Amino acid sequence: MTQPLVLVGHPYAPIGCGESLRCSYRALRSVAVRPGLLDVYRMNVPDPAAAVEFGPALTDRLGQVNVFHLNANEVEQSLATLDMRAFESAYNIIYPNWELSNFPDEWIAELERFDEVWAPSKFIADSLEGRLSKPLRHLPVSCEVDLSSFLDRRYFGIPESAYAFVFFFDFRSYATRKNPEAVVRAFQQLVASRPHADCCLVIKLNGSEVNPAGLAKLKEEIKPLRDRVVLIDRTVTDNEVKNLIRCCDSFVSLHRSEGFGRGLAEAMYLGKPLIATGYSGNMDFMDATSAMLVDYTLIPVKDGEYPKHEGQVWADANVEQAADYMRQLVDDHALGRELGRKASLMVREKVGYRRVGMSYRRRLAEIAGA
Repeated sequence: MTQPLVLVGHPYAPIGCGESLRCSYRALRSVAVRPGLLDVYRMNVPDPAAAVEFGPALTDRLGQVNVFHLNANEVEQSLATLDMRAFESAYNIIYPNWELSNFPDEWIAELERFDEVWAPSKFIADSLEGRLSKPLRHLPVSCEVDLSSFLDRRYFGIPESAYAFVFFFDFRSYATRKNPEAVVRAFQQLVASRPHADCCLVIKLNGSEVNPAGLAKLKEEIKPLRDRVVLIDRTVTDNEVKNLIRCCDSFVSLHRSEGFGRGLAEAMYLGKPLIATGYSGNMDFMDATSAMLVDYTLIPVKDGEYPKHEGQVWADANVEQAADYMRQLVDDHALGRELGRKASLMVREKVGYRRVGMSYRRRLAEIAGA
């Protein structure tokens, strides 16, 4: 028997669209909807906890309605693995991510193969506005944080007494978009103005093995800061990542552009004050009352900095303003606690499982009744 609803994608993959699918599944379950899960490539081996949570929902057949958590550039390859007769007889929705302000022209045709497009953020919706013949809806992806165990600062090598700022980036995923140099410069300005402050910068990076020159450059930049920087250069589990955020005092993201900004949302959920560029997908779940928003100017995206860069712009964050926000948090811990409290409330209200699950349920009911 064909299931009413199936989520299609990568339920076990440690990538952004995999996490979005897992969160959509949890959001639907929170409002008593039980979707099936179709693993497109069946390549990733689940850890035991994931197998318990998602294994019972796995199916190898499409449903009456299918929500594809795929990016446009993998549509053709993914559809080739599926039963196209079942696809053509179903109502199919694609839920793509994209990180820049203009969605690439050459990928629009891939989205047109679906009956409807859901945009995970208003930023992505704006990049597609007026360019599709199919319905376009802004339905945010959800974000909550569950910890399977608790890890302390000693586990990560973070000084117990220091006010710790944390920042993530990945050399394998166009690191320029995350703008690590700006975060380091802002912290350098903080240290120069507060030389005796007990503070540190925690940098969690991935993919250094594919860019040894980039790693060497980063180490040279942080060398004058000596033991004020904790560099974590190893593969970590999802639970470790979330505990790392929990262990630190503030999350910093001077990103140039975010399709959604899951790491920022997770930090807010955990009650951490954010210093973040006030641009792109993260503006769906933060404002000036819940985060320290950094001003920016729009600059062209250069060749090699991101795919489909032609004619694209992104943000160049104000480093001096970010450094001033760091000073405020180091000087006034109560300010950070209050900002973190507001951040947690806002992200739960905007993208919590039940809130997002209800928006899915309403739209799916409309489709069923059409």
